[in-house]
Amino acid sequence: MGARTLVLGAGARAVSAELPPEGVAGNRLRAGLERNGRLLAADVRLGLGKSHEWEIVVDTGQLPDAGEVVVTCDLRALPKGIGLTLVDKATGARRSLRASGSYRFRASGEPRRFQIIARPVETAPPVITGIRLVKARSGSGALQFTLSRAAVVDAELLSPTGRVVAVATRARASDAGLNVMAIPGRLGRGLYLVRVRATTEEGATTQAIRPVAILE
Repeated sequence: MGARTLVLGAGARAVSAELPPEGVAGNRLRAGLERNGRLLAADVRLGLGKSHEWEIVVDTGQLPDAGEVVVTCDLRALPKGIGLTLVDKATGARRSLRASGSYRFRASGEPRRFQIIARPVETAPPVITGIRLVKARSGSGALQFTLSRAAVVDAELLSPTGRVVAVATRARASDAGLNVMAIPGRLGRGLYLVRVRATTEEGATTQAIRPVAILE
């Protein structure tokens, strides 16, 4: 069976509405916005100049199998200058819904909780500084860098010829400030290129490439 899709929407007017009864919903995948102990079908708030947060509960207990669920968002009514970040409470994963478009997870039969954060975003592209590659005695490595503002990050390790050696992350929503990401596998001695690409909620992209050498 294919993946089930949960579509979130953005509205222009402040409104809240209760979920319909289960018999009316007619969908084995049931979800709602949790506010003050109630599950709502709609919870639209006013105030473009400040941040808002929503708690989403996705109930997969009635699904006939433990399939994949895709959470996506209809952004047509979302004003420019507002970013949406989804946080998976079970794994801590963060996704920018403007940049990545969707988030996938495997249904386990238990309710899954998410947080949606809406906040004003800057229009200037991010600045990437302080790129470092740190190797532990075990041979594993970690990538460190600093972002001037929040962005969705792709980070990878390349050979001097441009071949991808390891991927640290893909489409990860990262905060401003110091970020640390583990690099899978063992790192041998040699010269590498670290490539970090950061994309803002509005689509502005910055890329930084820095050569690093591992001597032992």
